[in-house]
Amino acid sequence: MMDKEIKEHVKNVEDTIKITRAMQVIATTKIYSRQTYRENARTYLSMLEKVASMAMTYDKASGKWFNPSESSASAYIVIAGDKGLCGDYNHVRLSFADEQLDKTDSMAKLYLIGHMGIPFFEGLGLDIDAKYVYHQLTPEAVDTADMAETLVQAFLSGEFKDLHVIYTEIGKYGETYPVCKRILPLEYSPQEDKTLKACNDANDNIYQELVLAKIYYAVMTASLAVNYKRMAAMKQATTNGEEMIEKLRLQLNKSRQERITNELIDAIAVTFGKRV
Repeated sequence: MMDKEIKEHVKNVEDTIKITRAMQVIATTKIYSRQTYRENARTYLSMLEKVASMAMTYDKASGKWFNPSESSASAYIVIAGDKGLCGDYNHVRLSFADEQLDKTDSMAKLYLIGHMGIPFFEGLGLDIDAKYVYHQLTPEAVDTADMAETLVQAFLSGEFKDLHVIYTEIGKYGETYPVCKRILPLEYSPQEDKTLKACNDANDNIYQELVLAKIYYAVMTASLAVNYKRMAAMKQATTNGEEMIEKLRLQLNKSRQERITNELIDAIAVTFGKRV
């Protein structure tokens, strides 16, 4: 490689590093905001679980919310990323989702959150019953409200026997891993509390809000996880670029040194040739 080509290559890598560093900063900033939103979502979910548990005191375990319907279909909400540049995040999550769908012994209905999952599942020849893209870019509870209401009504009307959500959970030290959790039917866990008086209609509202809270928590957790992965991927890309620049500069210095050495040898040969 000529010196000019090496210099151009170095400049291109330096320009790329500027981009990866900027994207790393953006992802890091989003992590802080997503952490707050996720904690709020978890707090709200925890409170709703307690309220729902008290509401179950007035419902029987045989109720419509706590038992699968006679349908043979299972429904899955799959939360993938809306963009790339996050390492193996989408590949690992979507492959995990595919494995979960393969395990079901019944027909699967697929509800997809995240743009990156569309070509993946269409490539597998699977039908996507509903697409909810770009929910994770600026996630708000209102974005999942209509989705939750639609899925609740579909479950209660017997379109599918159970509903699961596949998303990315975050471990203690920031590691991410895919999980599959059941949302419907609800787990029947009544808690005696005489301070709460509720009617069936009010309980239905509580249970629907609980489903919404579970979906929103999953979306917020996945949004936080994808930014963790994007930050790590951009940091690694920056490190790889810096290492590449160092190797290119060593190669350039070696080329320069060889050129200088050859010029000295030629000069010495000419000098001594004249003397002779």
